[in-house]
Amino acid sequence: MKKYTVWLALATFAFACEDWKSSGPDWLRDAYPATCSAADSGAAPADGTLQVAASDRIAGTWAARVVQKGTIAIPSVCDACVLTLTDLALAEVPADGGGILWRFCDQPMVVDTTPADPNDPPDPSAPRSVVPPALREAGVRAWTPFESPATNRFPAHRVLWLWGVRDLPGPAADPLPDSPDAPGVFDQDHDGHPGVTIQVESPLQGERYMVRRAVWNLSEAALSADGLTASGTLTFQVEEKAVGADNPLLTIVAPITPLNDGNTFDLRRVPADFTCADLVARFQSLFEPRP
Repeated sequence: MKKYTVWLALATFAFACEDWKSSGPDWLRDAYPATCSAADSGAAPADGTLQVAASDRIAGTWAARVVQKGTIAIPSVCDACVLTLTDLALAEVPADGGGILWRFCDQPMVVDTTPADPNDPPDPSAPRSVVPPALREAGVRAWTPFESPATNRFPAHRVLWLWGVRDLPGPAADPLPDSPDAPGVFDQDHDGHPGVTIQVESPLQGERYMVRRAVWNLSEAALSADGLTASGTLTFQVEEKAVGADNPLLTIVAPITPLNDGNTFDLRRVPADFTCADLVARFQSLFEPRP
């Protein structure tokens, strides 16, 4: 990604679970004590329904699906494979507004090796990688403040995620480190390797240890008539650097070029005790399919 649009100039912070008690506003530390595990569940009743009250305000807990479409070059495979990133996250808006607390849950990623319309469904047999449970349970969060109260629409805002790196003087723009002993690189998912670990499934198999920066520039999104959903579009940027791998070939990281179409986000109101495990297990039924 080389370009992205910032609609609002916002200070956005991303941090891991171990930093939660010492990061962010005081009310956040008091209201949301650190919980790193995404394995606990209980918000999803056995019959599959969600018990949540409708509201005409955005305050509350939201499940999010953020779809990003881009192209990536894979040597000897394709010059512009279509890549689909589907980020799953939980978002919390306090009663008086003031911002959104995001928590990363998972990121299914599929690369379609056949150049095609970016809105076509991805080929499930194409090369792909997955987020290991250790990273899903690392408690990666991002706090995005905004001046708007908790009205009936989400304001346009920017979300900045940092994986495997911290303490950058300019977190949104500073060059990412590219070695395991560089300042700021840390074992965020606590698996004994620098940065965060991504499991590559094909065409090669193995683990890549990397640092990553992702920026979402989300459009304004009005609540639906029943107050249970909201949706919009986004521009995005992803930068990645390998700081190690169990196969040297996996240290080669291809840049992602964003496509102009197909980049969308959907929000679904959920109970306050809804967990990442609930979202990962149920996101395909929670959200309507995109055309």
